[in-house]
Amino acid sequence: MSEAKAAKTSRGLGIAALVASILLQSAAAVCSKQAGLTSADGAALGMVINPWYVLSLVALGAQAVAWMLVLRRFPLSVAYPISSLIFTLHLLWAWLIFKEEIAWNHLGGIVLIVAGVAVIGRQAAVEGAG
Repeated sequence: MSEAKAAKTSRGLGIAALVASILLQSAAAVCSKQAGLTSADGAALGMVINPWYVLSLVALGAQAVAWMLVLRRFPLSVAYPISSLIFTLHLLWAWLIFKEEIAWNHLGGIVLIVAGVAVIGRQAAVEGAG
């Protein structure tokens, strides 16, 4: 395999790991919220043995593995800001799953996050191409 092809494959795996990391962390947050809502009395033991909480821990464990794969392929200064796209998913799940109201300031914040990620992603692409 040529060096260029290997680099392209590695970058593709890094992007897949980044997407997986974001999705898994978001899933963990949704499961944690559901655990809090479905725990009978709100006691700590009731929350810890809640299946939703256990599922959130599994998702966080898988997310940690995906994140390590991301960091093997991208600089932290690029990967971490891009991972902030998780906030867009949190807002989406809050609205879709938990029927929370979304204010304009939330949407404005998401626009700023996406714009910042676009700037960082574009710069990373330019540096990677050079």
